[in-house]
Amino acid sequence: MKIQWIYKNIINLFIIIFIVFSCQKKPTDPVLDNVYDPQNVVTDSIPPLAVIKATPDTGITNETDFVFDASESVEEDFPETNLFFQWDMDNDGSWDSDWSDENMITKTFTTGGGAHVIRLNVKGAGGLTSETSKSVYVNSRPVAQFSWAVAPEESWKVNFDATASTDFEDVDDLLYRWDYDGDGTWDTDWSNSKITSKSFGDYAIVNTVLEVKDSWGVTNSIAKKVLANTSKVTDIDGNVYITVKLGDQIWMAENLKVIHYRNGDPVPEITNNIDWILMSTGAYCNYNNDESNVSVYGRLYNCFAVRDNRGLAPEGWHVATNDDWIELEMYLGMSSFDVGEYGWRGTNEGGQIKETGSEHWQYPNAGATNETGFNALPGGFREVEFGDFLEMGTNAYFWTTSIGTYSGVVYYRNLYYNYSDIYSGCFGKNSGLSVRCVKD
Repeated sequence: MKIQWIYKNIINLFIIIFIVFSCQKKPTDPVLDNVYDPQNVVTDSIPPLAVIKATPDTGITNETDFVFDASESVEEDFPETNLFFQWDMDNDGSWDSDWSDENMITKTFTTGGGAHVIRLNVKGAGGLTSETSKSVYVNSRPVAQFSWAVAPEESWKVNFDATASTDFEDVDDLLYRWDYDGDGTWDTDWSNSKITSKSFGDYAIVNTVLEVKDSWGVTNSIAKKVLANTSKVTDIDGNVYITVKLGDQIWMAENLKVIHYRNGDPVPEITNNIDWILMSTGAYCNYNNDESNVSVYGRLYNCFAVRDNRGLAPEGWHVATNDDWIELEMYLGMSSFDVGEYGWRGTNEGGQIKETGSEHWQYPNAGATNETGFNALPGGFREVEFGDFLEMGTNAYFWTTSIGTYSGVVYYRNLYYNYSDIYSGCFGKNSGLSVRCVKD
């Protein structure tokens, strides 16, 4: 009986164990949330597929917004789950962003030079990652630039030179075309020639346009005011001067250099300071008595020479009067009130006639544009008290032939390196100043 009881209890025990295990809940498949949870790692997945599309795949430096789209990346085991992305926008090996669910990014490249590579890192719900990359081509827009100069062999002819135009990728393949007079119609077809010329046939101020195109068809252009209003005049000594038309006047665009009156009589050169200040007849000098200054700045004359009836100016020309200067100043925009005043007058009229840059003018050469082509230069002056030479590089002084407010002084004009307006005043006749002439 005891043995039977033991067997019976053993059988009951097995039945209880069977029932307990039978009642336990069977494990379910893992449920993946839509947001990646590092605590819920599925270890039996494969890495996701990383995909980038670029729109567009070519563009221009600093202009094109490239859109990189990773939305077609997928985790094939779990296609309904969100993926996470990291971007390396300059392919330097460092990720430029933290993990996020942003699958699209925009980039504008600031440098050209060809292919730019973007890297993408994708992480799936299982924590596995995969990388891919995408190349886009970025082309720099070419830079249009040109210089111009009056042709020495022909009046009203201008030579143009686009050699300074550049392109980061293929400067040797640039093409050029010109609109010489800025009327909106191209005067030339596309050509690889960088140098050209145009004969305008008469005085003119034009807005010349150059357009350049690179091998990808990307273009750029530049417009410059060009003074095709130049001709030439020759004095009795054979010195040739560029001239410019400003309003109804034609002016020399260079300082006078002549050493003979129009009838052939010589103008004496006076180098000694005492002799200079005691002169009562016409004379000239070179700044610092240095002939090398003449080619750029011309010569300095006392007012006896300027007002001599034999004439310093070439045939058909005269040394500018005060009224000539007033007409020029009003053409440049000076008010009718200001032109009648003494001292510094106007606003930017002086800047319009000063040579630009600091090759001859001291910095800052305020307001200088030389948009008229008058090309005023800081030739300085010879003062009347001691006969000293002063202010080359900072001041331009020009005689008129007009007597001032009282006998013994004559009107002049002054331009200054630090101002953009024009000074009107009077000097004693023994001063040595530059001279500009006007056509009769």
